[in-house]
Amino acid sequence: MTTVKRFKTCKISVYTDHGAPHFHIRGTDINAVIDIETMTLRAGNAFKAHEALDWARNNRNLLLAEWTRLNTKG
Repeated sequence: MTTVKRFKTCKISVYTDHGAPHFHIRGTDINAVIDIETMTLRAGNAFKAHEALDWARNNRNLLLAEWTRLNTKG
């Protein structure tokens, strides 16, 4: 797991994980899995994660690069 960005109420992390490229937002009252390509909620609750989602939309390439680095076997 890599914490990519911390905010006042949550953090964005990328895990060595399965499935389509995605990231996790975790914090107080926030536990969400977000698809990197579409920026849609795959699981959980991101109701209070506006700041994190705005940042993620502007840093999609960084998130995808980190997911690829962690999930590419070689």
